[in-house]
Amino acid sequence: MLSKFIKYASIFTLFFITQSANLHAYIYLYSKEFKASGVDLELDPYYSSISYYSGVFCNSTACLSEEKEESKIYKYLFSQAFLPKFFLVEASCYPMPILGVAIRNNYLDLYNRSQFSNTNNIVELICSGYQEPYAYSVFLGNIATFTPKNMDTDLKGKAFMGYLASFGDYNIKQSVLIPDNWYELEWKVKGDRFSKDRIMKWSYRIGTKQHGNPYIKDVAYFSILRERVDFKEHTESIFNNTSIEYRADIDYQTLSFIRHYFMIGKSYPLKNKRFAFHTDIGFYYEKASMYSGPLRDPNDEDVFGLMFRPNIKF
Repeated sequence: MLSKFIKYASIFTLFFITQSANLHAYIYLYSKEFKASGVDLELDPYYSSISYYSGVFCNSTACLSEEKEESKIYKYLFSQAFLPKFFLVEASCYPMPILGVAIRNNYLDLYNRSQFSNTNNIVELICSGYQEPYAYSVFLGNIATFTPKNMDTDLKGKAFMGYLASFGDYNIKQSVLIPDNWYELEWKVKGDRFSKDRIMKWSYRIGTKQHGNPYIKDVAYFSILRERVDFKEHTESIFNNTSIEYRADIDYQTLSFIRHYFMIGKSYPLKNKRFAFHTDIGFYYEKASMYSGPLRDPNDEDVFGLMFRPNIKF
């Protein structure tokens, strides 16, 4: 009885710590700029990273603090796209998916007892979604900041556009680590913009993922992510305090969709506080043909996995 309590308590504690690490609003509080270079740290229970960027052909980042319209931000980045001026290197990890792997590896009885369908259990519900435990990335493109230099302002954030190469050596399939020397090549537009009243995040990607493991399909993909948190609503809109993320993977051989990933979220800010509860719900759907040989489902069944992510926004 005591050993079971210790197991459950340790898992709950680890889950609580990783969830409490969500410091979206303070991402750029940990940024340090040195003219055309800088370091960024992001802590999040599902995606945490540290990166270093530096200018190649310029000695400072452009400031877009006056740009209120998102389209003008894209217009500026596209106008500079033909001559990349910055490179960035990043190391990232995904704490909650790693926790799912740790639970299945070390507490298999608990994992099995949390099963509530053929492809879902409580661990998968909270920890699934990412296909790898960590990644290393190199970015070449352009960067613009929203923070005016030498000005006292609460506006923070950066916008990116350019080429991104990422790689790693493991794949995650239902909380099981699979050796796989994979790499991704993509064109990416990304932005994070924080102010006293609002958080805005966006990401658009198109690229390819190649696997070293011969039993995992190589794919082309496209992805979109939008998130907006309004701590003080100025207008009534269905887009206030909502988020959406979608990714589709396409099989090179058949040119058919082989995997879908979809998440939709809602934030619930506290009145007169810069604090909001947030929940994401969604699913991922993988065709059985995504894997072959020893990795293929013995019943040759497609996988439909549910996801639920409670969170907080500061």
